[in-house]
Amino acid sequence: MYSVNYNIILLLSDQILKSLKEKAIDACKKIVNEFLNENYRPGMTSGELLAQYSLYGEDPFFI
Repeated sequence: MYSVNYNIILLLSDQILKSLKEKAIDACKKIVNEFLNENYRPGMTSGELLAQYSLYGEDPFFI
């Protein structure tokens, strides 16, 4: 009985961690995309936009 409950807890914990990881990745992508959308100017090359991001963009991460 105890091991069954323990396995359920482990399964739920894994599902919660996976969900949190996906949300964290989405939040990081949102930060990058917002910077790129706000700083893109017509005629700008991808290299120029990347240079802007490298200098001024946030470096989102999660632990």
